[in-house]
Amino acid sequence: MYHSKRVQFAKPDGTYSPQYLLKILPDTGRLLSKGIETESILISQGLQDDEKWMQPGKAVSMKADGLSASIPVGGIVGEVPPLPFAYMRQSVYENMIGDGQSTQHLVLYGEGDIRAKIEKSFADARIVLAENTDIKKLREAFVDHLKIMVNFLSIIALLAVFVGGLSIASAIGMSIGERRRELGAMRAIGAGRRDITGLVMVEVMIMAAVSWLAALLFSYPAAKVAGNEFGRIFLHSDLITTMSLSGAVFWLVLSLTTAIASAFLPATRAAKAPLRDTLTYE
Repeated sequence: MYHSKRVQFAKPDGTYSPQYLLKILPDTGRLLSKGIETESILISQGLQDDEKWMQPGKAVSMKADGLSASIPVGGIVGEVPPLPFAYMRQSVYENMIGDGQSTQHLVLYGEGDIRAKIEKSFADARIVLAENTDIKKLREAFVDHLKIMVNFLSIIALLAVFVGGLSIASAIGMSIGERRRELGAMRAIGAGRRDITGLVMVEVMIMAAVSWLAALLFSYPAAKVAGNEFGRIFLHSDLITTMSLSGAVFWLVLSLTTAIASAFLPATRAAKAPLRDTLTYE
């Protein structure tokens, strides 16, 4: 259980901000964060976006119940979704403002329909329940919106692979067409059809591996820029960019498979072409 109050902050120009919800967390328990073990106040990314002058390490004047007190900003909290909240330890708040009237919040963890159980328990005890919110469902709905964007980007990536495969097939076909006399000369000095096919396939695999490596080096800065843009839009915060080893291996296998499948038919045709036609090709 924790308490909350509506508070205002004094702006540098002397005016007061709109009222924001201050969550007064107990000194012990699951809700307490290590970031507020000292006498400071934490603000959410949503609050910092609204009041950009509030920066970590800067002292702010907070007004509650007609009383004002100065307290430093200890840090910024990243939340999903990014709502404009502030956080403070209960003992720190009571030392600054006192233990006046506040709204009580009961946070329960469990499986099943917890909301229905809470409503029934409060009704049986004849306690007025102002609001009953399932935070898990709110977060799931928010994450589902993000999954739509991820799935869309995945489809775009697969389409890019498909178009890239067609481009490789076209480029390999043109390259083999221009090298028909070279391949014919190799067959004339003893190279077999398997040798010709293997040579072309190895060249294609090397091209695919080099392209994958170049894409891998480019992917991290591109993912960081794109991730930060999406993070600022949906979460009001930059995202932490990490590289997936399994994802990199998957795209390497997919690149090699696509290259081999695209070049197999042109390479086979070149290997089976009549030797006289390949030597006399101009």
